[in-house]
Amino acid sequence: MTQNSNAVCFGVGGLTYAMTRSSGRLALPEVHKAFQIASPVAPDITLDYVCGDVQAQGEVVFDSRGTWVLYRHNGSYTIRFQSPVLGSLPYMVGVFDETLSIGEVYIRSDRCQREELVQPMYPLDELLLVNALAQQRGVLLHASLVDDGGRGWLFTGQSGAGKSTMAALWERVGTTGIYSDDRVVVRRENGQFWAYGTPWHGTGHYAAPNRVPLSGIFVLRHADQNACSPLSSISAVSQLFARCFPTFWNRDGLNFTMAFLESVVADVPCFDLGFKPTEEIVAFVRAFDSSV
Repeated sequence: MTQNSNAVCFGVGGLTYAMTRSSGRLALPEVHKAFQIASPVAPDITLDYVCGDVQAQGEVVFDSRGTWVLYRHNGSYTIRFQSPVLGSLPYMVGVFDETLSIGEVYIRSDRCQREELVQPMYPLDELLLVNALAQQRGVLLHASLVDDGGRGWLFTGQSGAGKSTMAALWERVGTTGIYSDDRVVVRRENGQFWAYGTPWHGTGHYAAPNRVPLSGIFVLRHADQNACSPLSSISAVSQLFARCFPTFWNRDGLNFTMAFLESVVADVPCFDLGFKPTEEIVAFVRAFDSSV
C-alpha cells in the first residue's frame, strides 16, 4: 500500500497501521485516538475494511480457544473472529497475505450498517502487532510501564499479579509517566532497549503512546513484605516467556522471541519483586535500584 491521505492511521510500539474503507467512514476507538498518526509512506500493517459475510477456508493453523482461529489456504491466511455474545456467526473475518500484514477485513453485515465504522476491534490489532514484532522487531509483554524520570521500569505479571495496582501506586506519589498497565512493547534500537505504551490497557486504563529506555524489569507477585532479588538469566527468560505473546503459529517467530528475550535479560537487570500494595513500594524500588 502506498501513502493514502484518506487512511485512518495509528502507531503502536514504533509500528504503523493504515486502515481504509471504500464505502463509509472509519473512526478510531477512543483509547486509540492518542495513538493516531499522519498517514505513513509505508505502513507496517494495512487493513481495508469491507461490509460483508465471508467464510474462513483452509486448514486450521492455530486455535486460540477464545475468540479467534487462524487458517491457511493457498499461501494466504484467514482469521475468523467469533463470540457467543455476538451470535452464532463470525462477526469479523480477516483475509491476509502470507506475512499477515496486508489484508481485507470483512465485518458481518448486521454489524456494519452505520455510516461510521469504529475500528480496529480487539483483538485483531493486537494479534497483528504480535505477528509483526515476531518478524525480527521485538516482543509484547503482559506488563505495566513507568517512566521514572527517564528510567523505564517494567512490571510484568499474569492477570491478578498487580500490574494496574503498581501503576496506580506510582501515580499516587506524583509520577506522570505511566504508559501502560497491561501490555508493553519492548524493542531494540541502536543497542538500546526501549519500552512502549500501548492502547490495550488494564483495569487502571493507563495507555499512552510514549516510550522510555528500559532500565529494569520486575516480575510481580503479591507479598506481605516488600522484597526484591535478582533473577538468573535462565529464570528471567522463563518468566518473561510465560508473560509474553508468542507466535505459536509461526516457528521462526517463536524462535526469534526466545532469542530476543535472551538478549533482553543479558542487557537489562531482571528481578523478582514481592510487594505490598502501598505507596512505600515506589521508594523501595528506587532505593533498590540505587543499591545495585
